[in-house]
Amino acid sequence: MLSSKPLSVAVDINPQLPRVEPLLYHGILLSDTVTAVQGFPKLDLDIVLRAIDEKPPEFLKYAVKHLLLDSHQQYYPLQRTALYFDTILKACTGITGLVAWTGVNDNLSTLASSESLRRLTIDIPEVFGPDPQNCFAHSLFRHITHLEIGDFLPSEFTGIALIPHLAHFAFNAVGRCDVLRPAFHSCARLTCIVFLCAVVVAETKIFMNFVQPLLEDERFVMIISHRDF
Repeated sequence: MLSSKPLSVAVDINPQLPRVEPLLYHGILLSDTVTAVQGFPKLDLDIVLRAIDEKPPEFLKYAVKHLLLDSHQQYYPLQRTALYFDTILKACTGITGLVAWTGVNDNLSTLASSESLRRLTIDIPEVFGPDPQNCFAHSLFRHITHLEIGDFLPSEFTGIALIPHLAHFAFNAVGRCDVLRPAFHSCARLTCIVFLCAVVVAETKIFMNFVQPLLEDERFVMIISHRDF
């Protein structure tokens, strides 16, 4: 029969040893439409809010590393979504990765003050408006190493060189790559440029003409987003 003494000794020596519970909050998925993403279970919003109320501040600060917010006004009015997002962000101050398609604009100052955020997926027009000028110079991007943006016109990519630590960049908007190439060329620190495309788009001649200017860049990778990503 195995003795429980080694375990009890370890607990006695360091009562702050990590338990299983923090692992349950390592990646939080809050979504109205998605049930789970690559093994991350979806947490009910009430569960997260209860943890914020009942757990010590250090718990979520150190436990939560990745946050995916995919909420729609159909289910949560915009005001409520923004309120909850703000509450969650202020509790999860140690996140390193954030995917958020809504609510970022109302919480921009909170996100911009983060010292830990490194990976970011957002909708640029939703955050900075339909005509964002020099948006990549914003302090939101000061520590970002991995950036993915959706449905953003390539002609507005020219400012990515302003992001000081950007190493990985992903996008899915189809446009003029002759505009993109100089922007990527000016960003020497980039090690990977990913184009996420649908299968239907990838099979068209027009699309191949679009990506042709980027094929010479050894950093360029094309991923069929609904199959390989």
